[in-house]
Amino acid sequence: MDHYSKSKLKKSLVHFLMGKLFNGIAGLLYLLIVVRNLKKEEYGIYIGLISLLEIIYLFSGFGVTSFLQRYIPEYRVKYNNTILHRMVYKIFAFRFLFIMIFILIISGLRDNILDFFNISIGNKIVFIFGLYLIGEVMSRTQMEVFSALLLQGYQQWSLFLKNIIKLIMVVYFSYYLGELDLENLFIIESAQVYIALVVSFALIAIYFSKTEVEKNATVIVEKNNKTMLSFSLNSYAAQIMSLIYSQSALNLIVARYLGISEVAIFGFAQSIINLVKKYMPTYLLVGMIRPIFIAQFEKNKDSNEVSYLATFLLKINILILICLIVVIYFTGNDLISFMTNGKYVNISTLLIVLVFLLSLRSFHLVMNIVLTTYEKGKVESIATLISTSGIFVSLILGKYYGVYGVLAGAFICEILWGVISFLGLKRSGIDFKIRLGGFVRMIASGLIVFISYFILQDIFMPFEFINGAIIISVLYILFVLLFKAFNTNEKTQILGLLKK
Repeated sequence: MDHYSKSKLKKSLVHFLMGKLFNGIAGLLYLLIVVRNLKKEEYGIYIGLISLLEIIYLFSGFGVTSFLQRYIPEYRVKYNNTILHRMVYKIFAFRFLFIMIFILIISGLRDNILDFFNISIGNKIVFIFGLYLIGEVMSRTQMEVFSALLLQGYQQWSLFLKNIIKLIMVVYFSYYLGELDLENLFIIESAQVYIALVVSFALIAIYFSKTEVEKNATVIVEKNNKTMLSFSLNSYAAQIMSLIYSQSALNLIVARYLGISEVAIFGFAQSIINLVKKYMPTYLLVGMIRPIFIAQFEKNKDSNEVSYLATFLLKINILILICLIVVIYFTGNDLISFMTNGKYVNISTLLIVLVFLLSLRSFHLVMNIVLTTYEKGKVESIATLISTSGIFVSLILGKYYGVYGVLAGAFICEILWGVISFLGLKRSGIDFKIRLGGFVRMIASGLIVFISYFILQDIFMPFEFINGAIIISVLYILFVLLFKAFNTNEKTQILGLLKK
């Protein structure tokens, strides 16, 4: 059985689209209720704690994420599920052991860590956050397993359960009890993550009960332990270095040098961008199709096919991001004011800068998948090590230009990483290329819509900002189609995936 065939991808994509429709709306509603009801300082502390969680999650992983992404698809193709049971359960045990070790280590340093980032919370919230941290690490590991196995149906049901619990509880605390504070918020987060954790483990157990186990396959895999360990640790080193200029690190730099109130504004803007990244199908398609890259390359060893897939995925991301920039420019301030009931205003410029940064991170993500496919962990490590130098720009300019100075360093980091990783791949003898023609046509389409709307905005003025956003989006798509930004094969691929 081919677990990563086009038919399997179609089935997975259907589950993906159905789940994202609800989960995207639920995620947005949850964000808006929290932002509207939580004090700005409390929301800033919440962002700071979540940023610490992200850093601890990566530090305690020791290459597990890269291992799952690279070797689960490969050995599933080669050995037809036979080694998955033992491999996956060992990963869960490994993840749990090391997150507990990390919890014990940082518990003794917690006061110093929190004070350093200007985060002031009581012992009860610290305890609840610790419980949430353990559950969230295990939950994310489950999501990575589902993704590697292309089990989008299981993944979306788990996310559906988490979101529905969060929505019900946040509505209860905010509107029935009339009190949503930081403590209640982490109670909500902890409840949803542990309930979903139990259900997800049950789904994995049921799935594995339907697959066969063959001892010989495990023996063969164990012979490759050295190669797998080397790749995973190289990727882990790159992930640790990339933390220096990650979104979480930027949040903590803002907390350290600009204060918690600035973190609230910066964190809310980042949350809006995260909704684009996490819930829009075009960006999430990258995560869903990650095992397809590896499975297809293992079958055909065709570099042209990898180049085509990478260009195709990047074009889908950039298509949305260019449209988003134009929409935010003309309607962003009104839209954000409406969403937050006037609590967060005049941040459209910040949002546009973050969208530009997201476009570079989209390229980073696609190149990361390509490097994983070719097992070029060393190239990734070198690129990440050199690119971390940009964070010094954030530390220097952040004191003078606030969040924009911090973001300037992030831009330098991403540009350095992209150039070095691309050149490193080429120098290793791999014929990988990004076809630029479609991107030029998409940028031209965005510029035409921007200029047209700018000149004719008096005509569109009677329309509300939501209608204006719809008009801009429709015009942009029409110009993209007119300029043929996607070639015939890419259109066929999109229609083929969406066809039932």
